[in-house]
Amino acid sequence: MFTNKPLCEVCGREPATMFVGFKSAADDQVARWQFVCRNEPADESEAFSIADIFASPSATVDMLAHLHQTGRMDWQPFMDMIARLRSSTITPA
Repeated sequence: MFTNKPLCEVCGREPATMFVGFKSAADDQVARWQFVCRNEPADESEAFSIADIFASPSATVDMLAHLHQTGRMDWQPFMDMIARLRSSTITPA
């Protein structure tokens, strides 16, 4: 799927397998997103398999539409995570 497999943002050793969104303590919005391995604690409010999300263009669109429809999505933290994911999968020149 990727040239370089992204490593878990928590442990830094295992391949990331999930996008995980954590709720803010102040409100019901998902305020922080990370890509993590299966070994990390599951106290998330949103979790998606990376392989399932990128299985097809329609799977990606379905996940994005789901997040949008919840009405509690802060897109900036999510897109910041996507930028980190992209950086972690690019082979240095």
